[in-house]
Amino acid sequence: MRKSSGSDKKSKAQFKESNRRHKQLTHGQLYRKAPASALKFKTTKDLPILSGVIEQDRAMRALELGVKIDKTNYNVYVAGSSGTGKTSLVKTHLKRVATGRPTPPDWICIHNFRTPSNPRIFSMASGTAVTFKRELGDIVAELREQIPMVFHSKEHQEKVQALLNESLDEENDCFVALNKKAEKHGFTIKSTKTGIVTIPMAGDKVISNKDYANLSEAERKDIEERRKHLDPTISGFLQQTREIEVSTHQRIQELQTELGDAVASDPFEGLKDRYSDNEDIVSYLVQVFTDIVDNLPKFLPDDSEPEQAREILERPLKEYDVNVLIDHSDTLGAPIVFETRPTFSNLFGKIERRLENGVYFTDFSLVRGGSMLQASGGYL
Repeated sequence: MRKSSGSDKKSKAQFKESNRRHKQLTHGQLYRKAPASALKFKTTKDLPILSGVIEQDRAMRALELGVKIDKTNYNVYVAGSSGTGKTSLVKTHLKRVATGRPTPPDWICIHNFRTPSNPRIFSMASGTAVTFKRELGDIVAELREQIPMVFHSKEHQEKVQALLNESLDEENDCFVALNKKAEKHGFTIKSTKTGIVTIPMAGDKVISNKDYANLSEAERKDIEERRKHLDPTISGFLQQTREIEVSTHQRIQELQTELGDAVASDPFEGLKDRYSDNEDIVSYLVQVFTDIVDNLPKFLPDDSEPEQAREILERPLKEYDVNVLIDHSDTLGAPIVFETRPTFSNLFGKIERRLENGVYFTDFSLVRGGSMLQASGGYL
């Protein structure tokens, strides 16, 4: 059995003395009824939403001070027990401050026509990126319909056929001249899929392989010597035909360039005028226009190809797409971003990949912006 010490007896005595000094209260004194007439509302729904946090004046002053500092390397750290209104406090104050600040620009990622592995990143006036993407997409879609129509038009096909006929006439003239020179050396010329064949003649008759085999060695040697003298003339003919083919191809290419310029010039000029205040966008539009004009066959579908092959051929048209990284069209003032899952990719963005025929593939359209970029010019 534990014996009471002197200090225990003293504590009990002090407790009894304290109870005697406090005034005892009755049950009626512990209850106070609030009259309904004192309340100036019917239900709590009629009350305005409470702004701020009760008894957190010091926290509000600290938050106001931190938000006013616009220099780098300054942050605000908010701590407290769960349910004390930390998030509400920050949201309420930031919304009030952010509406008075300028809205930051939009950001887009586009194809680099010179170095496809290095996409280009541009900023645009806030709220214009999505509009620009739609406008450029509309132009490309319109050209996908117009270019095949104009390309297969009777007028264009007649011009192309005229160039081909002219080329064919030039090649025929060269062939006739070659054949005349060959006849002087006792040969006739035959054009085959594998090239030019020289056939020896005896008067007006062709020497067959059987007759050639029956010739004497001296006669065969004479034929081969005359054939060697004809080789430079044949080489010159082949060079002439190659030059004619190259020239014809260039002239057809120029004709297609004129066609593409006539079809695409007006839409692109209008788009450049609308974004004339952004030199980067104007420069990009010039590159898109040039690439389209130089690659008109990309806009010409080939119905003979299987569906999967056509999809692969149409894929280059995605080069004219615009990847909108950040869109502030619905942002009023500075952006406020709450990142609830601050992983590396969520904060700084990532480059996605897609699987094609067992191989992972990526391009500018798979670049994704993070919350750091989303909150740039605002609050994270």
